Amino acid sequence: MNFKLKTSLIIGAIVASSLVYAATVISPNQNNNSGSIPSGYSDLEFNLANGNWVKNLTLPTSANNLDKITIRSSAAYSSYLDTSNTNIPLEVLKINSGDVYQFIFNSSQNKWIAQLATVSPTNGATYEVVPLTTASMQKVRRIQT
Repeated sequence: MNFKLKTSLIIGAIVASSLVYAATVISPNQNNNSGSIPSGYSDLEFNLANGNWVKNLTLPTSANNLDKITIRSSAAYSSYLDTSNTNIPLEVLKINSGDVYQFIFNSSQNKWIAQLATVSPTNGATYEVVPLTTASMQKVRRIQT
């Protein structure tokens, strides 16, 4: 094989491999049946499912700036995320089947920032859709006149 062809194949393989990117996906069963989500991943998806579930979850205490963790549940049982190192003003976040939560680590704040776009009403409740920022998380009730 000539040099130009070898070079083209190598460059093509490098370009192709750089275009294919996927998050690392793990679950409690792959994590020693633990809900302590590990650090060391730039993009990690932690999946909960029936038979592959834990009650209590914790995010890593530290990570690289902009590391991302997505928590996804299809489990019948709820899980509870300790939010002490997040920007969520709750002690725990209940995670139900069908829920997906994403967090990005902010190294200057040394905490995980929830990536929430909006909160919307369920079952015809009288709540407005409220855009969320990392500084404000609230529900606004529509006043009936």
